[in-house]
This record gives sequence, structure tokens and C-alpha cells, in this order.
Amino acid sequence: MREMPPRKYLLFSGIQVVLDISLLLAAFVAAYLLRFDFYIPEDEVRNFLIQLPLVVLLQFVALTMTGARGSIWRYTDLAHLKSFFYAAIGSFIVVALLRLALPHVHQAWRVPLSVNFIDVLLAFGGTFAMRVIRRAEYESTKKRMQLKEHIHINGNGNGKRKRPVLLIGAGRAGMLAAKEIEARGDLDLQIEGFVDDDRAKFGRSVIQSHKVLGDTQDLPELVRTLGIDHVVITIAHASRHQIHRIVKICEEIPVKVRIIPELYEIIEGRVEFSRIRDVQIEDLLGRDPVQLDLDSLNKELAGKTVMVTGAGGSIGAELARQVLRFSPAHLLLVERAEFALFDVDHELKAANPTQSIVPLVADIGDEPRMRSIFNSYRPHVVIHAAAHKHVALMELNPTEAVKNNVLNTRLAAELAGEFEAEVFVLVSTDKAVRPASMMG
Repeated sequence: MREMPPRKYLLFSGIQVVLDISLLLAAFVAAYLLRFDFYIPEDEVRNFLIQLPLVVLLQFVALTMTGARGSIWRYTDLAHLKSFFYAAIGSFIVVALLRLALPHVHQAWRVPLSVNFIDVLLAFGGTFAMRVIRRAEYESTKKRMQLKEHIHINGNGNGKRKRPVLLIGAGRAGMLAAKEIEARGDLDLQIEGFVDDDRAKFGRSVIQSHKVLGDTQDLPELVRTLGIDHVVITIAHASRHQIHRIVKICEEIPVKVRIIPELYEIIEGRVEFSRIRDVQIEDLLGRDPVQLDLDSLNKELAGKTVMVTGAGGSIGAELARQVLRFSPAHLLLVERAEFALFDVDHELKAANPTQSIVPLVADIGDEPRMRSIFNSYRPHVVIHAAAHKHVALMELNPTEAVKNNVLNTRLAAELAGEFEAEVFVLVSTDKAVRPASMMG
């Protein structure tokens, strides 16, 4: 994302300050007018003019201190409402205490409680509403721009209609996915509604006019009556059993079933909600994912030198990505395939520019080279993922399977012990499907 030029940033910040102060001024004026039925007595006008700058300054400081003014307007949502609420309560209490504490001789500084109450509602409700309006305008503009870009790339758009879809799962993940799809004018998806097995949600709207139309047993009827092109699983932590059951129902209809990425992938910025993909075999494995003990992992990895062997492979590369979440002192990427190592090293350094990542071209079976690496870097944790993994191929090359997966593993473990590594992890895989096979 491009950074806003300093001059333009200052201009926008200045405009936001002016808008906030203007709204706070207008709210105080409106509160006095409402308190006195739109005619302020002459003896109250002087009090009003004295109180106005004090109250507006106090409210502006309250907005700043609670962080309400620090949020980016176009991303304002209900989560930001808390800071506005705290600012409102804080300013109300201060103004009310001043009224109660000051003697009657300082009447000009004593804001009437009714004015204070009305002003707080108008001032802080108005400043929050102003940001919500900005977000609505931003999302509308973004949607129009994406639609124009889509038409520019794909022609005038007359030949491509949106495909009707159902979202399975009306929880937070489903809501976020629907909002992303709705905001993206370039996607050819039209949400017809939600499906959820929680009967308490039936008939309720998740976003806008999109309601929960039924449960998964109603899918055949819903697909037929609504002309659904495909369904999308939007359950944040769907178990393998859930996915398998939904896929089976969809195969019987038949209708295509797809799935959103895992939430942790979205949070880490690796994929977007709109990157909907087909259900893969990994989604249907006969077990649920292991829940990691993040506190223990942080103690084992944070500030340590961690070595990952086979870092250019799919498993080794993913392990390296996960290790970086815990901020190791150094991450050693050991891989014999030069291009694979270059690729993963480039990716990880781009995503983690402040981390120490060391790419090391080495064959784990080359004892002098591995000994040199262990001696130079003294890794605290060794995660050994280098191995042959293709069952059928290794049946045809048994000596290579034994050499790489057995003898080289032994060498890596012995070096880890010799150089006093704290932890040695041998990463197994699901590829050894039969114990009697060479891989088994």
C-alpha cells in the first residue's frame, strides 16, 4: 500500500480536525436551543458563550485521549464505538462535576445538566456517525471503481452475469466473507443467502438483506428453487467431519462446493476472504487439526536460533513461516535445491524484513558441510523436515529412501546432540500410508 504524501496527510488531518470541532460546536449550540425551546434567554447567552469553548475543548481532548480520533475514518466499525463511548462518559462526568463543585457565584461556568446530557448525545453520536458515513462513501466508491476496472478488463460486462451462491455458515467468518464479496464489484458472485445448522439463526439477517434460509438438509430444495451455481463453506473452524458431510450432501444434489481459506491465513495477510477455493483432499482428512500450545512454542522459539532442514519443500517452507510468528533470533533455512531455497528466502524476507533469515545451500547428507553449519550457528532448535515423501517413487528407489530418510536423519540428530541443541524435532508426514511400504 502506498503511503500518503506528508503534505496531503497534513491536509486530510486538518480537515478532520475542522470537521470534528465544527460538529462539537454545532452539538453544543443545538443542545442549548433544545433546552430553551429554540429561544435562549438573554441572561443565558453570556453563560453559553463562556461555556462553549471550554466544553468543545474538553470533548476534543476526550476524543483524542480515548483514541477515537486516531482511527482511520474509512475503516470505522462497531469495534471503534467503545472509544467514543468512553470519551462521552468522561466528558459528561467532568462537566457535571464542575457544575456541582463550582459555587453559584461562578454561574457562568456551570453547564446545565440537561444541556450536558443532550450535548454528549449529539456531539459523540454525531462524530461517530460522520465516520460511518465516510466509510459508507468509501466502500461505495471502491465498489464502483472495482466494477469499472472489471468492465475495462473483461469488456462491457454485458456477456457475464453474476453467479448465485449460498454461504454455509452464518457466523463471524460468514459475515466477513459476505461483506468482502459485496464490497468487491469485480467478483462475479451474487449471494442469495446463508445456510446454518443453528436453528436459532433461521430467518435472521446476517448482513443487509441476506438471511439464513435454512440448514444443510434444506440445501437440495434451496439450490433448486434459487438456481444456485455453487455453495461456499464459510465456517471458521469447520471440522473434517462437517466438511465431509457437507461435501457429501452437495455431491448428491449435485452442486459444486467451495471453501474460504483458514482464518489465520487471512489474519496474517497471506490470502483474502474472496480467494475462495475448491475443497481439497487435506480438508477431508480423517482427523481434526491439532491445537497448538502457543505459549509453550513462544518459550521454545522466541529469541532462539532455529534451523529448518528441507526449507525449500512445501512442509519445510510452511514450518519456516510458522516459526517466524514467534520472532526467533535467527532462522536458518537449510536446503540443497538452490531455486527452491531462493524462492522461500525471497518470500520470507519480503514478509518479515526485520527478521534475521539465513539461507544455507547444503545437503543434509554432507557431513562436513552440516558440521560447519552447526559449528558456525549453534542452533538451539532443529526442525528436521528434509525427506523424500513420494511413496510410489521411493518404492522404485529404495536405497535413496533409506539414505535420505534414515541415515541422513540420524546424522542430523547426532550433530544436534553433539552441538548441544536444546530441541530436535523430526517432522513426520502422512505419506507413509502403509507400514509395509518402503516409506513406512
